[in-house]
Amino acid sequence: MALVLIVPGCGKKKPATVLVVPTPPPPPPPEPIPAPPEVKSSATQLPEVPAPEIPVPTRPPAPRTPPQRQAQQAGAHPTEPAAQPATPAPSVPQPRLTQLLSPQEQQSYHRAIEEAIRRTEASLASLAGKRLTKEQSINLERTRTFLRQARETRQADLVTARSLAQRAEVLAEDLVKSLR
Repeated sequence: MALVLIVPGCGKKKPATVLVVPTPPPPPPPEPIPAPPEVKSSATQLPEVPAPEIPVPTRPPAPRTPPQRQAQQAGAHPTEPAAQPATPAPSVPQPRLTQLLSPQEQQSYHRAIEEAIRRTEASLASLAGKRLTKEQSINLERTRTFLRQARETRQADLVTARSLAQRAEVLAEDLVKSLR
């Protein structure tokens, strides 16, 4: 109540002012475009050349599906799909992209792999007969897996084999450090 007395004029309503904006006149209709004039050509007509025939490659015929068995026609469930014979996967291995290495680089990789394998085996030998926690046992198996994969991959991909051997070495060193 005291607020109303202090601020005079709050209770009065002001008349609303309405702003009237005139609407623009509609645009004039577009003028029709005259048709283009006909052009008579005095040039001679070229003879039509038939399109060359392009041979369409043919697909080999689809393999025949085995006939459905009599049991299926005699009352077996018609909604069940017929068992398709398993097609064997092609035995041709897919080629792998590998890095091309010079003879010196190959020697360097072989040396690095051999040293990493040797150090890993020495670390694993120092772990023989020691009690390992569950986590340490898991890391020991990972180390052995990396070591095995490095040996298997060495003939085909030196870069990958070196990486695997180095991983095995790091894991083995960590295992030795965790037992000290």
